[in-house]
Amino acid sequence: MTEILRVRGLRTHFVSRNAVNEIRTARALNGVDLTLPAGRILGIVGETGAGKSLTVQTILGTLKPPAERVAGEIELMGQRLDTMPEAELNRHRGATIGLVVQSPVTSLDPRVRVGDQLVRLQRAHRDISRADARDRAVDMLKRVGVPSPQDRMKAWPHELSGGMAQRVVIAMALINDPVLLIADEPTTGLDVTVQAQILDLIRDLVKGTDRGAIIVTHDLGVVAQYCEHVAVMYSGVVVEQGPVGEVFVSPRHPYTAALLAAADLDAAATGRRALPPSTPPNLYDLPSGCLFAPRCPRVQPVCATEPPARPSPSGAVETRCHFA
Repeated sequence: MTEILRVRGLRTHFVSRNAVNEIRTARALNGVDLTLPAGRILGIVGETGAGKSLTVQTILGTLKPPAERVAGEIELMGQRLDTMPEAELNRHRGATIGLVVQSPVTSLDPRVRVGDQLVRLQRAHRDISRADARDRAVDMLKRVGVPSPQDRMKAWPHELSGGMAQRVVIAMALINDPVLLIADEPTTGLDVTVQAQILDLIRDLVKGTDRGAIIVTHDLGVVAQYCEHVAVMYSGVVVEQGPVGEVFVSPRHPYTAALLAAADLDAAATGRRALPPSTPPNLYDLPSGCLFAPRCPRVQPVCATEPPARPSPSGAVETRCHFA
């Protein structure tokens, strides 16, 4: 099966100075590994601060100081993005890679009409006339479920409802036929009906094609319903990754089990226990062993001194745990 995206050993740090001018380094991503096959949707889940959105920003090369990628390989359809010159990488953004963020306000220019934004985006990445670009824009708005697309082309962003604005953002992400679609919390703040419509649209546009998609979300239900694969993140590491059915039914990592228990109203019947409230590891002073050890119900002495080995890709599910 063709791989759309392959990420290995991704590390991103935040470097700053404290009050006495000493350099401090926060290790935010600590060796992220991801794989996305064609025609599939990968869900990335984890608590706030796990590194989900930062992983997306690092893949896209949109980090801003003090964030800096310090290690790792990023391959998109066999091309190394991490070694690509900035000008070439910028051509991939909006063309080969489409991005949908949780707030359309950050994606739509309030000073430019919807149609003009769709036309400009096409002409920035392909040789196309303005008339043809407008025709493609109308067609794409229709495909993403925007009613009366000819009229919406003339609308200002502030005239759109939240759900309609998000559909326009998805149209922008898809207008140049990207190979990879990344949706970072794409349904936050939308009502349940609109959420389902947006996620149905992403699924329909990816399934059975040579495209792939990543959905970053806190909602395990979204992953269960729309994703084939899931990557569970904790403190900047993917602790478990594999087919959704296998990971959710029989989680091998205690953190995955705890996340599922927290979302499971019938957790007692499954025997899973949610995690007690706890402070995540200090990114400026990470423990030398397993990052999850201070909260783990299965912790053993080795967990405090030795980090779990990087999992081999031999099995369907990859887990970073000494006792998986």
